Amino acid sequence: MSAFQKLGSVQLRSVRKTFGALVAVDDVDLAIDAGEFIAFLGPSGCGKTTLLRVIAGFEQADAGELRVDGKDLSRLPPNRRDVGLVFQNLALFPHLSVAENVAYGLRVRGRPDEEVSRKVGDMLSLVDLTALADRRIPQLSGGQKQRVALARALVLRPSVLLLDEPLSALDAKLRRQLQVDLKSLQREMATTFIFVTHDQEEALSMADRVAVFNRGKIEQFGDPETLYGKPRSRFVAEFVGDANLRTAQQLLPFGMDLPADELLVIRPEQCTIGAAAAALPAQRDAVVEMKEFIGPNARLRLKVDGVDDPWLALCPGAAASELHVGARTRFGFDPSRSARVKA
Repeated sequence: MSAFQKLGSVQLRSVRKTFGALVAVDDVDLAIDAGEFIAFLGPSGCGKTTLLRVIAGFEQADAGELRVDGKDLSRLPPNRRDVGLVFQNLALFPHLSVAENVAYGLRVRGRPDEEVSRKVGDMLSLVDLTALADRRIPQLSGGQKQRVALARALVLRPSVLLLDEPLSALDAKLRRQLQVDLKSLQREMATTFIFVTHDQEEALSMADRVAVFNRGKIEQFGDPETLYGKPRSRFVAEFVGDANLRTAQQLLPFGMDLPADELLVIRPEQCTIGAAAAALPAQRDAVVEMKEFIGPNARLRLKVDGVDDPWLALCPGAAASELHVGARTRFGFDPSRSARVKA
């Protein structure tokens, strides 16, 4: 159990932000519990970063209300909001040491030297940088710089920490490691994190709940399992994970009936190939058009007999080991396992 008290319940009510004729944030309502890890997910230009800047105070909302731990922050400047921010470019001071970077905010606030030394030491220990306290920023790796930026923001114990795509410049392996470290740190400190990303895998693997943005609105807000398994709109179904979206017309070759205004959302891992497909309610013969190995799994694109659009299937590599491009196989799925959205 964390030794820290949970901080940072956030309430947004009818928040709106425009830039001329562009509506960047369109009457957003959102309630975040203290100590949650929240991801803002969506494509470029969807409003997620603008809303983050509104919460930070760097943008002024045109309308609406923002409260953190019950306190109305709507008209307060950034330095009075008790909200931390980790920028995409990190914005560290290259001429200062690691410890001096972490201490900067405390010194600006006039905290006593003894307090600064104690808090910086504790924070460097928490992010595993004690041994690097005297190094300058240019001497650090990308992952170490990332941890310095986190420590500098968290040493002030903000009620909410905002993170604007802070891992986007890192290589895949380091990014994955820091995702784990960041989630562990958030749990330890019990502080609300709001993390902006356009990477669906990053959002689903890290966040307690995810807000999916589209054109200034939140299309759906929920836990990763619900967003993936029960999307409420076509946009969410397509943006959160891979999906075969099929209309009533496209499902006719499988003998299925679907309302004309609905789409069936069939995830690739819900599709089966080979002999096992023969036992499923919806099945057809198919030809393998593409095959990719992804770790222990194989990703297939198949041309199903009587269906124009290709299908995606994800299956264990062993099950696809004897299939090659051009091979014929049986393809099937169980419609009862699939979600439905409005067309």
